[in-house]
Amino acid sequence: MNFIPLHIYTGYSFLQSGVKIEPLISTTLKCSYEYVGISDVNVLYGLPKFYSKCEKNNLKPILGMELVIEDHIFSLYIKNEEGYRNLSYISSLMEKNKNTKVEEVKERFKGLICVYSVKNSLFLSIDNNDFAHKLNVLSSCFENFFIGMEIYSKNEVAFANKIRDFAQNHSYKIIAFPLVKYLKREDAIVIDVLDCIKRQEPLDENYKKYDGDYFFKNKEEITKFYTFEELENNFDIFKNIKFKFNEKRGKLLKFSLENEDSTILLKNKILEGLKIRNIDLTKSPNYRDRLNYEFLTIKKMGYQDYFLIVQDYVKYAKNNNIPVGPGRGSSAGSLVAYLLEITEVDPLKYNLIFERFLNPNRKTMPDIDCDFSDIERDKIFEYITKKYGNNRCARVIAFQTFGAKQSIRDASRVLGLLPLGEELCKTIPNNYNKNKYDLKMAYNNIPAFKDKVLASIDHKEIFKLAFLLEGLPRQKGLHAAGIVVDNNDLFTSIPLTFLDESTLVTQYEKDYLEEQGFLKMDILGLSNLSIIKNCLTLIKQNKGIDISLNNIDLNDKNIYKLITDCRTMGIFQLDTSAAINAIKVIKPTCFDEVVATISLDRPGPMDNIDTYAKRKAKIEKVTYLDPRLEPILKDTFGIIVYQEQIMQIARKLASYSFSEADSFRRAISKKDHNTIKQIKDDFISRLIKNGLNNKKANEIYSLIEKFQDYGFPKAHAVSYALIGVMQSYLKTYYPLEFYLSILDQQYGSNDIKFNKYLDEIKKQGLEILLPNINESTLKFKEFNNKLLLPLTGISNFPIKTILGVLEERNKNGKFESLQNFIYRMKNTDTNITPIQIAKLIDAGCFDSLNNNRKELKMSVDEIIDSIQTLEMFNEIHEVEVKNVKDDPLERILNEYEALGVMISDSLLNYIDKSNINTNEIKTIDELDYTHTSTIIANVRSIKAITIKNGKDKGKPMAFISLYDSSGEIEGTIFASLYSKVGDKINANDIVLVSCTLENRKGEPSLKILDIKKGELLNE
Repeated sequence: MNFIPLHIYTGYSFLQSGVKIEPLISTTLKCSYEYVGISDVNVLYGLPKFYSKCEKNNLKPILGMELVIEDHIFSLYIKNEEGYRNLSYISSLMEKNKNTKVEEVKERFKGLICVYSVKNSLFLSIDNNDFAHKLNVLSSCFENFFIGMEIYSKNEVAFANKIRDFAQNHSYKIIAFPLVKYLKREDAIVIDVLDCIKRQEPLDENYKKYDGDYFFKNKEEITKFYTFEELENNFDIFKNIKFKFNEKRGKLLKFSLENEDSTILLKNKILEGLKIRNIDLTKSPNYRDRLNYEFLTIKKMGYQDYFLIVQDYVKYAKNNNIPVGPGRGSSAGSLVAYLLEITEVDPLKYNLIFERFLNPNRKTMPDIDCDFSDIERDKIFEYITKKYGNNRCARVIAFQTFGAKQSIRDASRVLGLLPLGEELCKTIPNNYNKNKYDLKMAYNNIPAFKDKVLASIDHKEIFKLAFLLEGLPRQKGLHAAGIVVDNNDLFTSIPLTFLDESTLVTQYEKDYLEEQGFLKMDILGLSNLSIIKNCLTLIKQNKGIDISLNNIDLNDKNIYKLITDCRTMGIFQLDTSAAINAIKVIKPTCFDEVVATISLDRPGPMDNIDTYAKRKAKIEKVTYLDPRLEPILKDTFGIIVYQEQIMQIARKLASYSFSEADSFRRAISKKDHNTIKQIKDDFISRLIKNGLNNKKANEIYSLIEKFQDYGFPKAHAVSYALIGVMQSYLKTYYPLEFYLSILDQQYGSNDIKFNKYLDEIKKQGLEILLPNINESTLKFKEFNNKLLLPLTGISNFPIKTILGVLEERNKNGKFESLQNFIYRMKNTDTNITPIQIAKLIDAGCFDSLNNNRKELKMSVDEIIDSIQTLEMFNEIHEVEVKNVKDDPLERILNEYEALGVMISDSLLNYIDKSNINTNEIKTIDELDYTHTSTIIANVRSIKAITIKNGKDKGKPMAFISLYDSSGEIEGTIFASLYSKVGDKINANDIVLVSCTLENRKGEPSLKILDIKKGELLNE
């Protein structure tokens, strides 16, 4: 018996199926089927992944789509290339207009096989006289039309037989066509859960009694209701499809809409660039040779238009004052990109290699990725679309899937057990394993999570349902950076969906577009560029100075003093704890050393940080495995730091061309064992041929292989180091403007980081002021040479209300008192509630008018009453503020609730020490390495990580940052303790900590022996 499971909805039919692609493939193989097909509802989202997984597992994929149109459900399967393009068009049209008619798409049915299921409502009228005619009208639209038989119970057999008789009398072929929405019979509940999520309703009380028919049937089960002929028809019809999905359907966009010669256009723009960059080729033969080589390579590979397209939108950005990064990725290794002003990095100055970017042997498209201001990059998307046409440009889709915690929350919500779901979620640390985990991993490695799952039947049920949901696509989204441009109308070559009426979005994710020849460009947003622009604007505004950061002195020692002093909060690539640790060891004193620091500050290369630092400081001797490595590795003290160095080694020692060297580098990084063995043997034989013995050759190969796991392109590091150094320059010479610009980016988005900025600002001697109702605006501002908080970070105080307050203040002057404020705002269109007024008071907005916040809050209702009296009797009396004492603890707690930060005081001043032996308490600066100590501290941040080796492998532990009035310190909470306290300790908690001080990478660090939350006075 032959059969092909065809009628399968996957999770890409959002909230209608529990079928995930990988388990589908596994189940198909387990059932010994040779073929398998999918047909999601109106979309082709899942085709690329499904096709790829089938090919890897030697399964033959049948690609289709369920077209739900008017009163019909057509299951359409791709027969050939024409059918694929037609189905793509139909899907695009349905995504644009769900009310599309059959008449509008029937001309697109060529190249498609149609299966018309007996579950269509038309079959209910099989006894009517006009049934045969209606079915004939439908079938005549298709070259290949079949009736799909669906039978799920004995009760349906009689009806099925009636259809069989009709088909035989009217020459229709019937195929076995059972629908699949989940893989196991017992998983039927997933459909009800998904439906409840969609409708935002709870599950029916009897959900455990549900049974399902839409499961994946093995060969024995499939014969239960279907005839031998129906099963064979199914197989015979689809076994001969030879459609190839991964064909090149995209075509590189022609830059000039007037059909000007791209080669001539590119050459002319390069000549202009030589003048702009002040490069004379007659006096610089190295630039001349490099330019000739690059230009001929670009021409040979046919990428002239690509360079012109990127140059054009980068030029648009610069002409419109939209910040553009100096470069990104390997494209900064191109001299042509530098001359076109796509990048600001001279590749010859930094010894960057063109082939790392564009290898003549490379079969995939190159990537010229560009960073733009994150606030303004949408303008670049708009420009590209407007220039080349809506039908030739599309944004790139991204799918949001059910993650582990989301699955738990959704499952518990539909079960009516959300509090229990939240309990489960809290036992999984935030950022556990860098968020690369699933429920199975969490269950096996987080004892607290496992214990909570096993705590009750309800917890187990939540976990069981969450497991079914996890990994399913939930909804479509938008890839933040990607845009596809093509020379042809995209409707003819790829299925599309829509962001809005005019913005097309590909139905395929980014990784699958290149396989079909579509040019995808990344328009990336970088907040640091927005910060730099804001800072330069403030400098111009406050000091009347225009600064060109491209002209700053990269040898300015003051820039590197700021970096080596670790005053790098807010500095791109240099403000993480790992980067700061690297800086403390390396102590970079020049630009090249900042480039190296950025490159070494990553897993793998960071093992070489100490060696790099010692060799730089001449504490350790620089050695080379071969003298010919010295000119390549001299600048990095004999250590491989960059991918380009691997290519130079392969070229110098193994006589590879640069193209071969890049192919060698790529092959090692892919970790394909068969390919690696072949490449290794060739590389080592070349080394031996060039004078190395076998031992030394293997040592060099091993060194390269180890590095390549984590290697960094120098072109990228140089580009990003430039941004960091530019910001360091601004922070060094214009600290007030720098902090003003960066605080606007951080305020309200990350309280932990914002608190760190506040600490650094205070250490710099700059004062931070609470928001002021008469001075604060929408942004941080300089006020009396101090930093004044804006009104935007106050909780329950929306932007519309803020604008109303600012409008009234600008129109009628400053507010004289709280009563004056309430009275004046009452007479505007802005409705400010008593709760919002209380939040303004808690935030300190009225401190300059009356510093007793408790008095002010107690007077609010009376002031409102007096205004109502005025409205009734046309008279108002001045409210006497009650004489009450302010409560400092209540004041600071309310301030924190209103602002998310504490500016005017610290909770450490209000800890209840009645049950603590204060003689044993030390401050952070009093800790020593010889005793166990106890401290009371605020939690700055707590970050869980996953243990990778040893007996606790896979379990979470945490790094915690603590501070008190004397200083700040990092600490470690190991797995055994973290399993007990992980869900109890949070940022901003006051904690009592038993600890020992130890040395960690040259820095004092705490080993946490015990930790518990402290009690506040009078709480």
